[in-house]
Amino acid sequence: SLSGFASTYGTAVLEGVELAAGELAGKSPAVKLVIEDDGSETKGVVTAYKKLRSADRIEALIGGSWWVNSIVRSTAHDRIPFISCETLLEKTTEIAPNYFLLQGDLRNWMRAHEPEIH
Repeated sequence: SLSGFASTYGTAVLEGVELAAGELAGKSPAVKLVIEDDGSETKGVVTAYKKLRSADRIEALIGGSWWVNSIVRSTAHDRIPFISCETLLEKTTEIAPNYFLLQGDLRNWMRAHEPEIH
């Protein structure tokens, strides 16, 4: 969420992703960030994912939205690795083999899981 009520948090997530991408700059394979705003709305998450998947042809997704559950099954069906930068495991959390829940510093997480990311 880069606009709406969750924009402050979404901006912080984006800054973390940009820092991690910067650390990977110049390494193989190249990382290209494609950014889409969900507007802090459930419908926006679904719309953003559909655009990223069909028009932008993303190969992986890093999300920072309250409503990531609305696309977990779609990303699993599409076999897109999906990292959520804010969701913690709770009773209502959707589970999928492609879905990674992240808590803490994204840079540390990227370093720890570098083989899987590549």
